Amino acid sequence: MIRINKHSKLSLSIEFDEEGAKELLSALKKTISMQNAIIQVNNELKGGAIDLEFIQDDDMNRIVFNNNRIILRMDTEDIEYTIERLIDGMDSKYFYPAEVCECAQNRKRKDIAVYAQFINKDK
Repeated sequence: MIRINKHSKLSLSIEFDEEGAKELLSALKKTISMQNAIIQVNNELKGGAIDLEFIQDDDMNRIVFNNNRIILRMDTEDIEYTIERLIDGMDSKYFYPAEVCECAQNRKRKDIAVYAQFINKDK
């Protein structure tokens, strides 16, 4: 399970369980190999499902919101660090630190922070 939540105008969280962590890890590994990766996630903002697309972009971290897709452009360093924390989190069931990246938004002056949270079903 992976779901997207927007907690404020300037923050978005990707929440996932163990299966979701595996899916995110697979997508990010594809991205680090210069392949775009698209996964379907639960959209807690509007209900239903939405595509989450990861793209490697070393120019600038950027986030784009479309009707049925969120595009997250991340630099190599942020992707690699997120992969490390996902691998560690599979054992500990914890994703720390929670911040994945800070992204510019199209046509907006303020950046949006993207966070991740491991949801442990046992709790």
